[in-house]
Amino acid sequence: MKEFWEERFAQEEYIYGTEPNDFIREQLDKMNPGTGLFPAEGEGRNAVYAASKGWNVQCFDYSENAKEKALKLASAKGLKISYDIADLAHLTLTSKNYDAAFVSFLHLSPHLRGKVHHQVLDSLKPGGKLVMEVYHKKQLPYRTGGPGHPDMLYTREMLEEDFSKADISFYDEGERDIKEGRHHHGKSYTIRIILAKK
Repeated sequence: MKEFWEERFAQEEYIYGTEPNDFIREQLDKMNPGTGLFPAEGEGRNAVYAASKGWNVQCFDYSENAKEKALKLASAKGLKISYDIADLAHLTLTSKNYDAAFVSFLHLSPHLRGKVHHQVLDSLKPGGKLVMEVYHKKQLPYRTGGPGHPDMLYTREMLEEDFSKADISFYDEGERDIKEGRHHHGKSYTIRIILAKK
């Protein structure tokens, strides 16, 4: 998979655009700046927006090409973000001091999903927020983004199980129009959720 993402992110264009996910932007606009974690952040569109709002941003991905483009995007806007290279299969998040984590369309195989979700939640301070948008299992026939395998898509029950140590403060699922570059474009069926660490 690393080779797949390196090749995809090697293109000059920002394949998911340079603007943040609109749900994440909406939440960032409501929140006081703090220290934020952006797992599997890709080309940096969400992290750079957070930095523009005064957040201390820590993000990671396992694509060198994605990191290069994210830092270029931040530099073009006169901003700084911290960006590490990390493989989710060997992820170890030692900090428990993030005020919030922001996850945009991170879809993992079943054997990785729970582990990564637990670590992301554990990295938050008590009361810290997790803001997430992902594709629902109903997304499969839309073919407007996301993985083509149902095991990598989500339901509310799956997220409730993965984040059993958090309280859900907002949940919404349904059809909406997404315009995030070439690969997330058109009518889609997503889950938007906000959780608070207990």
